[in-house]
Amino acid sequence: MSEPSVHRIGGHIILVQEGRFQLACDDRSTRLFILSPAASVEASDIETLLRDDPHVVVAYKPAPSLHALTAVAVTRSANHQPERRPNDPL
Repeated sequence: MSEPSVHRIGGHIILVQEGRFQLACDDRSTRLFILSPAASVEASDIETLLRDDPHVVVAYKPAPSLHALTAVAVTRSANHQPERRPNDPL
């Protein structure tokens, strides 16, 4: 059986509880993540990201037996420019 591939998605962390967090994604969806024990960040780092509210990129693997995705890395985005939608004010 092969290892699931790693996916990436950007957004802002909007909720943290222990090793779980919710991301408001750039595509306007929300996703629930569980930190992998092998993740590059700790739960306390996620709390800091919630408080500071930077744009982040989450690297994750699908978890078929769970309702959440397994986060393997969470990093601050470098030079993130939010998408401008046609009806957004300048």
